[in-house]
Amino acid sequence: MSILERVEKHARKEFKRNTWKEFPYHNLTHTESVVSLCKEITASMNLKKRDVELLLIAAWFHDLGYSKSYANHEDASKKMAKKYLQKEGYDSSGIKAIMKLIDSTRVDHTSYRGKLEKIMFDADRGSIGQPNFYELGNLLRKEWETHQFALFSDDGWNALQVRYLENTQFKTDYSRMKYGPQRLKNLEEARKKL
Repeated sequence: MSILERVEKHARKEFKRNTWKEFPYHNLTHTESVVSLCKEITASMNLKKRDVELLLIAAWFHDLGYSKSYANHEDASKKMAKKYLQKEGYDSSGIKAIMKLIDSTRVDHTSYRGKLEKIMFDADRGSIGQPNFYELGNLLRKEWETHQFALFSDDGWNALQVRYLENTQFKTDYSRMKYGPQRLKNLEEARKKL
């Protein structure tokens, strides 16, 4: 079994824990979507097999930390990934690269160095370019109510969605071309809701 197959099996096992029932948005479905978008975007580029492997490992681990800490889930995800990968005998330079890729999913991350961080960002924020953006947003709203005690009026939530769509832009040419038009439709719809 390859390292990618072992990582996927491990992540799926982690997501079977009862804790994940409390996460309507950040869960296995979201992670599968991120992995799928990473594969789709990388297929459009001429990347080394090793780079694709690093990206997909990071995608499988990037949100597992929510089960340990909501506010600092990236740090918890990195810790879980590092522990697992060291146990698997994965090389230290690869682990370091995976840590950086997980960091690139942080809300406050601003410096995207290289193709892989940009792909990871686009895959993690992929919902902005999907027709079911509002359905996914409602799942996130419900999750925030539970974990952050953040209650929004409909107008407040819609205003937040407008700001998010205005301020979140895809970083790869592929994502801008394929998913950018739907992002603009979602933004237009969000503005109408206000």
